[in-house]
Amino acid sequence: IKRITIIVFILSILIATISLCGLIFSRWLNSANKMTVDIANDISLIIQQQMDSYLTSAWHVNDHNHKLIENKIIDLNDQKQRERFFVSTLASQQEGIYSFSIGFVNGDYHGARRSDDVIQIMRNDLSTDNQSWYYSVNSKLNADQLVVNAGNFDPRTRVWYQEALVNDGPVFSSVYKHFVMEDLSISAAWPLYMDEQLLGVMGCHLLLDDINEQLQDILARYNGHAIIFERESKQLIANSFDQSNFKETNEVLVRSDITDIKQYDFSAVYQAYLNQDENSFINEDKKLIVNVINYQQVGIDWVILSIIPDHYYTSSVYDSVMITIFLIMLIAIITIVVYGYVIDYLFKPLEQLRSAASDFTKGDYQKRVKITRDDEIGSISQSFNSLAAEIAQLIANLEGDVADSSAELKLILNTAAEGIYGIDLNGNCTFCNESAIKLLGYNDQNDLLHKNMHDLIHHHDRNNEPISKTNCLINKAMQENKGIVCDNEVFFKADGTSLLVEYRAYPKTKQEDIVGAVVTFVDISERKQKEAQLAYLNCHDVLTSLKNRRCFENDLKLFDNDKNLPLTIIFGDINGLKLTNDIFGHQTGDNLIKQSAKIIQEASREGDVIARVGGDEFILLLPKTTSEQADEVITKIKNDFAQTQIAAIKCSIALGKSTKEEIKQDIEEVMGEAENAMYRDKTLNRQKVNKDLIYTIIDSLHTNDNNEKEHSIQVRDLAQMMGEALSLSQIELNKLKEAAFLHDIGKITLDKRLLLKKELTPQEYALMQQHPVVGYRILNLFDDMLDLAEYVYYHHEHYDGSGYPIGLKGKQIPLLARIIAIAEVYDRIVNSDKDPSPEIKQAALQVIKDGANTQFDPELARLFYRLMSEE
Repeated sequence: IKRITIIVFILSILIATISLCGLIFSRWLNSANKMTVDIANDISLIIQQQMDSYLTSAWHVNDHNHKLIENKIIDLNDQKQRERFFVSTLASQQEGIYSFSIGFVNGDYHGARRSDDVIQIMRNDLSTDNQSWYYSVNSKLNADQLVVNAGNFDPRTRVWYQEALVNDGPVFSSVYKHFVMEDLSISAAWPLYMDEQLLGVMGCHLLLDDINEQLQDILARYNGHAIIFERESKQLIANSFDQSNFKETNEVLVRSDITDIKQYDFSAVYQAYLNQDENSFINEDKKLIVNVINYQQVGIDWVILSIIPDHYYTSSVYDSVMITIFLIMLIAIITIVVYGYVIDYLFKPLEQLRSAASDFTKGDYQKRVKITRDDEIGSISQSFNSLAAEIAQLIANLEGDVADSSAELKLILNTAAEGIYGIDLNGNCTFCNESAIKLLGYNDQNDLLHKNMHDLIHHHDRNNEPISKTNCLINKAMQENKGIVCDNEVFFKADGTSLLVEYRAYPKTKQEDIVGAVVTFVDISERKQKEAQLAYLNCHDVLTSLKNRRCFENDLKLFDNDKNLPLTIIFGDINGLKLTNDIFGHQTGDNLIKQSAKIIQEASREGDVIARVGGDEFILLLPKTTSEQADEVITKIKNDFAQTQIAAIKCSIALGKSTKEEIKQDIEEVMGEAENAMYRDKTLNRQKVNKDLIYTIIDSLHTNDNNEKEHSIQVRDLAQMMGEALSLSQIELNKLKEAAFLHDIGKITLDKRLLLKKELTPQEYALMQQHPVVGYRILNLFDDMLDLAEYVYYHHEHYDGSGYPIGLKGKQIPLLARIIAIAEVYDRIVNSDKDPSPEIKQAALQVIKDGANTQFDPELARLFYRLMSEE
């Protein structure tokens, strides 16, 4: 009934409204077309006024200034006065005037122009070799710096110059291609005379692209377009289509005409205008409102043609129709709502019957309907009451059966892993399961029944602050009749200790009345402990226990306030970590990182924030610390590093600092400055640090075995002797000495006991054979040791290819490596005895002699034998 009534009503409203709107719409449409024609006429007048302003401003510039020159008020022979004249004149004019100049009868050309809204001075005379030079302007309005050389230029060849002489008076020139700018121009030209002699032609020059922009600005709000063209040639002067008025083909300029604009057929539109008496008209297919005006000046015969789509105002008519439809729909909806209220009132007894049935199904078996009307609805209500009475009797008979089910319910509660208990409106316990008794540390349910659970287990929070019954969430669940979940509070056990729990409290209702609440809870102490551990690991570096980058960035935001100023940041980078990892393994590298973190922590103060933000990078955040105080911390850190050594690596660190002293400083920029300072420190000290590292390694090797130190020195001296005998250059001789001294540096990774053993097992010998490879890797980590690495790598190669590590032979082995090989073997044999006898030395020489062509280079072996025999 409701739907039928509403549909009939809506159809009646729509039919009446559509008829009325059709009549109004037709009248609006006629008015809109007339208004659009008036707008088109106004736009053409605005364009005409704009052209008048644009062109006559240039005309007035010439009109005013030619009198100053011809009356000798301006001395054009005075360069500074002439330049000030041009600059000040151009600066005082609107931006549409591109340049103001004078072309002299002798070909000189002077003036000023605008380039990117900046005025420049033009010179073209013998001093510029008849080329157009453009200068920037200084504060005295004279030429400053040369900025552009535009090439050769003779003003006497330009259209504006020639047409002014032909006209023998002021004139607007024909359109021409500008000498410098990629644009068409028109000039207001004015002949100048001095003592009845022609001095030259004054020109005020305009760019036609500026007119394009003016047309676009005028027509933007009307969605219309306009063009300006020469009446005779139909060639374009300007257009609002953002289309060029010319194009260049093979360096020849071709003017565009009205047929080149493809959006409209302007030729047909203009012909239609010529065939009518009125300036404004609607074209034949009634899609465009057209207005045409002839525009003439001295030397100018143009046509201004503007077009506006006829839907400019008619679109608003359509909008009005849409608004009308919307209002009709709104009225219909309001009508439906009002009608709904009326229907609801009429059918209210049925609603009462439905509500009673709903309450009955929810358990209110005494619910009955009040009968107020003796009609069909009253009859149905009477039938419901009879049925409800019969069902209530049946339910009463079932209550006995329910008692048998209570034991089963109790078993289910006691089986649940969660603690469960119930309370009445006063908070006293009405029941509890076995899990609740066990979790709370009690022996029997009688310890909890009829006790106030808030006072017994929920009286304080986890910070031991009292919880009032008013603020107790469990009580609020009953007061607000909604479930509550909480995982950050504690329940107190029988022995007085607390238990971190997650509990849920739900109100218990009976016949729509709240009679208490049921609470379930579980012990989450272990879960919270794991969450705390995860939170710690999420914020701290596992290796050093310092804060990580994420945590540091949060602290940086917290500390970035005026209370902590001056706020200093120190950026640190451990030197030699890659070397340590590559040589001694990542475990030793980790020890270096942990020792570095310990040194930095000991040097910092209470309240400082320390973070490891990269593999070998640390940041210190020092609140209320001046730059001078930070220097003390840096000094302490560097001194402690200098006294520390990990494995064979002498510890050192590059440090940089920056201080934020004013709150307006960006903290990210301060941190960037600290990092840059650290890199400067690292770069400046790189050579010294590398030298300290390499010699710390060799010193550690020699400390492990004093014989190794003696061996390195002897091999260096023997190699130097051979190098001098071979007349090596001083550079090569220095390389030989350095490589010979460092040839066994790779043994730093070997166990000290292995170095002291006289006889090696096959496995130990295989380890020993790796020391040239390790030495090569070590030296390759230092820029100033790169040229020594290969000699250390190959010093155990044999001349016949039987050596290691890769089996080179003959001259493939570098010369310096072959020299070191001989010196190394000789010294190993001789120094195997603490006090070598002549026989041992002779035996060592014999080994060198016998090894020629197999282990040693034969020529070098003979040379060494001869040198040692002579010695």
